[in-house]
Amino acid sequence: MTGSVNQSHDFDIVETLNKISEEVNYVLNSNEKSKYFECVVVLFSLVENLIKWLIFVNILWTKSKEEIEMSQKEIRQLIRFCEDLSFKNASLMALSFNIIDFSLYKKIDKLRKDRNMLIHRCWEDKDMRHYAKLRKRLERLAELSNELIGIFNKLTEEIGVDEVYSIQL
Repeated sequence: MTGSVNQSHDFDIVETLNKISEEVNYVLNSNEKSKYFECVVVLFSLVENLIKWLIFVNILWTKSKEEIEMSQKEIRQLIRFCEDLSFKNASLMALSFNIIDFSLYKKIDKLRKDRNMLIHRCWEDKDMRHYAKLRKRLERLAELSNELIGIFNKLTEEIGVDEVYSIQL
């Protein structure tokens, strides 16, 4: 998701979330150890980008409720702003905007630190073949992702605007 500022009718966030969910569930259910690391990395990215997307949609929704009209240029700038947020800053913004509660923020922050440590260990070539550790991480990430998807569903149900599904951060 990260890296491209576009709005594409070929992209559908719901479809993307469903595909990722299916793949992770398949890997966990079939105990495909060789795919654990790949799924962990995908879910780290999903969580970070989903938080950024929720912030973006929340800002748009707030402005529309306040009847503040944004130009296409302002929307593109907002997309770039959200895209450029660090994982930590995005988590803090989501907490401050009441998108997530403090309990979920603590889980996300722990996940962020875990991601940084895992990347460091991969650099040192550790933890790459510790399948039990990777599976545990993958299970925690799947649980956290499901919480965020619940927030995503609630927010998009409240907004009811299908166009936001095609916005890719």
